Amino acid sequence: HALVTTVVKTSSAVMTPSVQVSDDQSTVYTLKTGTATAAGTGSTVTTNQIIETDAIPWKFARVRITVSGASTVAADDTIAISWRYLKDPIGG
Repeated sequence: HALVTTVVKTSSAVMTPSVQVSDDQSTVYTLKTGTATAAGTGSTVTTNQIIETDAIPWKFARVRITVSGASTVAADDTIAISWRYLKDPIGG
């Protein structure tokens, strides 16, 4: 599983995270898409979500953010992303 945190400041955009993997950094596969963040409010909004996926067997993994809902991105719009693996629970 991956814990994905997005910190977004935007007036109108919606951000959707997905976990992607590859063995060669050329062919990329989307393992799982997360839930879209709320539409921008002009204030900073932090969204934490667990995306259940098993990216560990792959050589490379990344989180991709798809932006929608805005025709242009304002100069003061910001996005910060962090993610980490979570161990399966005991007996899980």
